[in-house]
Amino acid sequence: MNKVIVVIVLMSCNLSFSQSSKFSFKLGSEYVLPRKTENLAFFGNETDGIVNLSLKKDELFMFRFDPHTLVQTKAKTIELPEYTKNFNSELVADLGLNYYWLHSDWDKDSEREILYYDKIDVSSGKLVVSNKKLFSATKISGNVIRYKVDFKYNFNFDAGKNFLLVNYRLVPEEKSDKKNFDKIGLQVFDTAMNKVWSGEFKMPYTEAVMDNIDFSIDAKGNAYLLAKVFDSDKRKEKDNETGKPLYHFEVLKFSKGKRDLTHTVVNIGDFFIQKAAIIENSLHEMVIACTYSKKAKSKTTDGVFLALLDTSGIINKYKNGYYEFPLDEMKNMNQGDIKEAWKEN
Repeated sequence: MNKVIVVIVLMSCNLSFSQSSKFSFKLGSEYVLPRKTENLAFFGNETDGIVNLSLKKDELFMFRFDPHTLVQTKAKTIELPEYTKNFNSELVADLGLNYYWLHSDWDKDSEREILYYDKIDVSSGKLVVSNKKLFSATKISGNVIRYKVDFKYNFNFDAGKNFLLVNYRLVPEEKSDKKNFDKIGLQVFDTAMNKVWSGEFKMPYTEAVMDNIDFSIDAKGNAYLLAKVFDSDKRKEKDNETGKPLYHFEVLKFSKGKRDLTHTVVNIGDFFIQKAAIIENSLHEMVIACTYSKKAKSKTTDGVFLALLDTSGIINKYKNGYYEFPLDEMKNMNQGDIKEAWKEN
């Protein structure tokens, strides 16, 4: 039995290193979820209401709450006749004030991976669209968890949440990383879940040379891949003679109606990149953000590197580019703290 309390948090804060954030919150009544239920998400808004979605095999549970009083106004159990042993919940998405539940399945007869969506009406607490097919693909690579392949799809939104990018990796054609060129699928949808464009692309380097680090999408529906590219399939991080990195980073851009990719090299200098990400900011610029170290395979982080990718495909450092952490701060900050700060930001 899972007991849940609905909480609304009202934030009023001034961003300052010397002043902590102030906030107030409101507690709703405790309510109970059925046993062995997977809690999928809380979502909604102050006008239409708040919904909690949870799943137990072939049953979907939906609880609706008043956004102001937090009083439960509706509880509904929805049978899922489409449920199979390969059924998997993927994402609850807020896209342009539309709310969708995405789930996947494997069609054994046609040997196709299929992604579906249900549209949720928050104000009524109902599914207004059920089991609508988004797209299908040949067998997709993922992680095996408890004898089941999971994490097949990756989801990203532009800054304004007007586009959804779904990317996936097809099962390799070659078993050897030195021979295999990854094939990546990209699917872009608008706020009504209409397909804007899609395509499957062969990567320009072998799997042994290229690591796919992060995907993103901009306000025009262009997709991006931030990749780490080694100088050779030996995958060495450092040149022992020069002390410099034996890899570089590239941004690959994918656009509607174009089969050719554009490559832009990110100049990282002589530092060693640890974590990296690409995302659109509120000004619709593509931001490349990385943590770096002065030593290869170091367990400590020395600073942050920031760069902007403009519409012409040119990457410029954001101001100084490299921002080294103050030594005094580093003494009080361990690697775990740095990782948590990275996740939060």
